[in-house]
Amino acid sequence: MIRRSLLVGLAAAILTGGVWASTATGAGGNGRGAFSDDDGSVHEHDINGFAQADITRGCNPPANDRFCPRDPVTRQQMASFLVRAFDLPRAEAGQFVDTAGSIHAADIDALAAAGITLGCNPPRNDRFCPTQPVTREQMASFLVRALELEPPESSNFVDISSSVHRRDIEALAAAGITKGCNPPDNTRFCPRDPVTREQMASFMVRALDGVEPIQNRFTLRDGIRCTKDGLRCSGRATLARGIDFDVVEGWYQVLPYRDNEEAELNAGSTHVAFYWNGAEVDREYLGIQEGDTRALKRWRIDPPRLTRGTYTLQAVRRWNGATTQTGTSTITVP
Repeated sequence: MIRRSLLVGLAAAILTGGVWASTATGAGGNGRGAFSDDDGSVHEHDINGFAQADITRGCNPPANDRFCPRDPVTRQQMASFLVRAFDLPRAEAGQFVDTAGSIHAADIDALAAAGITLGCNPPRNDRFCPTQPVTREQMASFLVRALELEPPESSNFVDISSSVHRRDIEALAAAGITKGCNPPDNTRFCPRDPVTREQMASFMVRALDGVEPIQNRFTLRDGIRCTKDGLRCSGRATLARGIDFDVVEGWYQVLPYRDNEEAELNAGSTHVAFYWNGAEVDREYLGIQEGDTRALKRWRIDPPRLTRGTYTLQAVRRWNGATTQTGTSTITVP
């Protein structure tokens, strides 16, 4: 008899009930989080967390429904990101002669008063160069000063020996805020490359306590862990407020059927029961679909729209009346 959870192979176990698919899409069903132009970005969840914390407000005011993820971060934009992130106090008009026309001038002054920026034309440092892109090495120094990080004894990066920001880059890497620029090896930092807005979001989310990546789509397989016998599984997800999502789960049965497998799959006692915050919820039966190699039996539920809080979604999988697996996902909405 070969039947499978649609969640397979975890903890080297053969699971006997599980997920077919479970997705969360943005409010209104658009599949998006805070912005419309970051879908598919590997930094998307960090961008959502960045926006939720009100550190970024978008790149196209007043609509601010776009983030411009691949645009370089300018020095003046970075000043505002850091002032919001660290809640820096306002300061009197500062030392820079080239920021008077910038809408970020007050944030630039606050950043300078906090000692996080020194200027762009040493040794005089009377200019800030507000519209210039921030390089990765400059970003390292800004964050290290803001976080007061200490440098380690050594670094894994092979391309920073000539950088005046080398010690700050090493400190940022030791703190886990940067991982390198050439995954999966990550032996290089690319110090003189400009920082994009999406990269800055990830740097900041890693750097700041209390700012978490926020997913706008997930599967119940995300971060799942099961006991060795496969009977209990659990996972966690962080989603944005207003998400409207549905959950589809079920069984699959390897074909051809043997012995009583077809009757057992068709039986009403072979099903998945769903519990939202401990209360059983109605499920929609989607039927059985047979393909060339397996048959799928599935159900769907529509949980309530998410508001701030913590929720549990539990799926209890039963085959022919016997409980074979319980999966629990804890969903946090900041």
